Amino acid sequence: MKKAELSERAGLSSGYLTQLENPRAGASIKQPSLEILQRLADVLAVPVGWLAFGTDPEPNWPEQSPVALTDDEPSEGGAPTAAE
Repeated sequence: MKKAELSERAGLSSGYLTQLENPRAGASIKQPSLEILQRLADVLAVPVGWLAFGTDPEPNWPEQSPVALTDDEPSEGGAPTAAE
């Protein structure tokens, strides 16, 4: 899933997601609210506890194509790859 799609589906800016990924990019964000975690969990189809605490069982992703955020540029062939 591309970061732009995640941000759109969760109703968050891509800049906010960048700040969550890399706290140094946005010193003002310390921890996302439970509401934000729930929105992200819903979009990613994972338990909110897994995002927040690494507890709950891991999501049942296919081993060949785990959910990974990628930049918004398509791969050379134009079609998304498993990581996109």
